[in-house]
Amino acid sequence: MALQLTITLPSGIIVPNAYVKIVGYQGDKNQCQLRLAAFKDQASMQAGAPQIDGYNRTEVFVPTLSATAGDFITQGYNYIKTLPDFNGATDVLET
Repeated sequence: MALQLTITLPSGIIVPNAYVKIVGYQGDKNQCQLRLAAFKDQASMQAGAPQIDGYNRTEVFVPTLSATAGDFITQGYNYIKTLPDFNGATDVLET
């Protein structure tokens, strides 16, 4: 899974239709830290191409331990979609 959206890099460069993916996480039931990476398009993400330089982002959330909440990655995507920078992001599947 990934999210497709337009991102603005710290340098001010706008990347339309970028793909943002959780590429790592660490934590436990008390706190989970997500490491996010951005790619210029789906093909780049799938091919393992280099990530977009300048997009280094981490987010922290408290996971839910209920059986219906899903794993930490699923919860992570659900969490980041609530953040203002991800408003309007579209879920995309890796094929």
